[in-house]
Amino acid sequence: VFCDLGCGWGAVGTFIGHEFPDAQIYACDINARAVQLARFNFQGNKLPNAVAWCGDGLSAARRDFFTCIACNPPIRAGNAVIEKLFDDAQRGLKSGGALWVVIRTAQGAKSWQKCLETQFGECETVQIQSGYRILKAVRHR
Repeated sequence: VFCDLGCGWGAVGTFIGHEFPDAQIYACDINARAVQLARFNFQGNKLPNAVAWCGDGLSAARRDFFTCIACNPPIRAGNAVIEKLFDDAQRGLKSGGALWVVIRTAQGAKSWQKCLETQFGECETVQIQSGYRILKAVRHR
């Protein structure tokens, strides 16, 4: 069970849907237009297992539900918004589930990695490329 947290137009969810056709895909964004576009793209890509909803993070989602959550956090929205997204992700992940975050190094990736290490107990840099870092934090509790 996969979640694209802050899905925008649904690029990540669409990719996952093609790579893992049997996966249940949930996508959420606070922007109603973005959610419309994600739904349009899921339908256009024939992804019947993908749904998108408009909401403030994962407040409406069940606890301990997702196996994997991906997030490209909206840095310009401010630290409080990003911290809430990471809190929601930790709450929404099953034990052993992973949060994957892509973030520009110049926009504080190292600081956010430390934040995730504190919150999750560990966070690793999986890849660094073209000024971006991919971080992975696993929920163990």
